[in-house]
This record gives sequence, C-alpha cells and structure tokens, in this order.
Amino acid sequence: VALLQFLWYNITMVNKSLLLLFIFTVALAGWSYFYVNRVQFTQSAQIVSALQNDPPMQIGLLPISSSKLIEPVYGFKERITKKPFGIFITPDTSPVQPDHFTGYHTGVDAEFDNVVEDVPVRAIADGTVVVSTWANGYGGIVVLKHTINNASLFAVYGHLDPARFLPLSTTRVKAGDQIGILGDGHSQETDGARKHLHFSLYTGDKIDFRGYVETKEELTSWLNPLDLYH
Repeated sequence: VALLQFLWYNITMVNKSLLLLFIFTVALAGWSYFYVNRVQFTQSAQIVSALQNDPPMQIGLLPISSSKLIEPVYGFKERITKKPFGIFITPDTSPVQPDHFTGYHTGVDAEFDNVVEDVPVRAIADGTVVVSTWANGYGGIVVLKHTINNASLFAVYGHLDPARFLPLSTTRVKAGDQIGILGDGHSQETDGARKHLHFSLYTGDKIDFRGYVETKEELTSWLNPLDLYH
C-alpha cells in the first residue's frame, strides 16, 4: 500500500489521467463482456423456463401463410449444399470435414464459407424472441416462436455473432426484421464451425434446439424447412 501511495504522489498529472483512463477502459471492457455473455444467457434461461413450465402460453400472433415466408438468409435454398434436413451423419461420413457430430440432422445448413462480407439473418415471419444467447455447438443462437399455417413453431437460427443480436429489450419481431449477422467461420462466434446458418423448425411445446437426434422417431418433431418454401 505504501508503495502504491508513493507511486501515485510521484507521477505527473498527465500520467495520472492516462492511468485512470486505462483503468476505466479495462473496467468497461469487463462489464461489456459480462453483459453480452452473462446477462443474455440469464434472460434466455428465464424465458425458456417460463415457456417449458407453461406450454399453453399464447403469443397473440396471427397465422401466416407459408407462401409469404421470408428466407432467413439470401440464396437460402440454393446454399443448402452439404447438410440437408434429415441426413444421417457420423464423423467419418459427414460431408463437412472434420466433423464430430453423429445423428440425424434436425435442420438445414445454408453455406456461406466463401462469403467475406456480413450476412444478415432475418425473421421468416412475425414472431416472439424466446432465446438469444451463446450455446455449445452453435456459438450465437436465436430462437423465435412463429405461428405459421395455424401452427406454433420454434425456429432456430444458429451460428450467429452473439455481439450483434437484437437489443435485449426486443421481444417481438416482424417478418423480414434483421435478427442478427452470421458469425465468422472457425471462431468463437460459431463455436468453431464454418460460416453457415443452421436453420430448423420444431413443432413441440418445449424448446429443443438440438442440431442432431439419435433416431428417426425423434426427428418427427422437426419439419423440413424446404417444405415451406416452394
């Protein structure tokens, strides 16, 4: 303590200002990290818990025809070139190498590994934000609840940059609203995965954003997204 007091009283006012600025910058960076990586996770966990404990929860959305759905990313259908819906893979048979997953693919992957610029991700329909966080296997992930053709569906938008999500105060989105940006490939933003959008639609009452399931019976809870795009 005595040494710190000596140093403080013997440095110039300019250096004191620089030191205080440095301390403030470090503190602000630490707070920002906590805000993005912890507060969002806590809020998402609370929302998920509420939905799971109260499945009949109504979100007040009008049904939307599948013919009016927005593509979640540009060139959506054309970019599904490696992992379509329902494909069974193992680390040895996966069309993406290296890969460590085994199971039936619950969604579709739209590939953007050859794209450098930002890729906006958009809500396919009016919806409610129920998850906005970082998750193993995905990096950044957003889950919206939509009402499409009179059915309530959870839509999973995976591998997004968690630093560029919607504001935390956002609970409702309109069709076509930008909900995020694809994360950079092979980074923490995508949990090490290539740059692509994993998109899936789940019909259950409880949120389930697994990218793979073990059996075909489990797969029946998911829809092939391409069935809604003609």
